[in-house]
Amino acid sequence: MSWHYKSIKNYFLLEYCSSSNQYKHIQEALKIFRSIVVIMAYT
Repeated sequence: MSWHYKSIKNYFLLEYCSSSNQYKHIQEALKIFRSIVVIMAYT
């Protein structure tokens, strides 16, 4: 894992999971996170 991946993962965990316990928000964050990972993987 590169540091880019770790920092983005930590950002999403902090911004969405820690600040909001609502299931919907966590699911939205995971969708965005997966999209970024896919973009990073192919660029």
